Amino acid sequence: MMVGGIVLASLGLAGTAAGSMVFIVSTLRACPICVWCTCEDAPVGKAVGVGMILGGVASIGAAIPLIIVGAKRVPATSDPPRVPAAALHVGPGGFTFRGQF
Repeated sequence: MMVGGIVLASLGLAGTAAGSMVFIVSTLRACPICVWCTCEDAPVGKAVGVGMILGGVASIGAAIPLIIVGAKRVPATSDPPRVPAAALHVGPGGFTFRGQF
């Protein structure tokens, strides 16, 4: 879980940075010098940027508990695991196979 939290935090950081860049570019964008372009695209860019920022922050917020829970140590068991065993018993009435896993 710790690795998943680190990956999610990294993706959240990248998404937040990309969303910040989209928001800043759409805020500072001047009207293009073309006939068919309009200046009405800026609110869409701002909304996309804010959405990316919020998604990145949410990813980072979800990653922090994953990192904390994944970093907890699991106590070692004192009993060694039992070895799987198989036995074949031959009797007067036939064969019996027993397995323990």
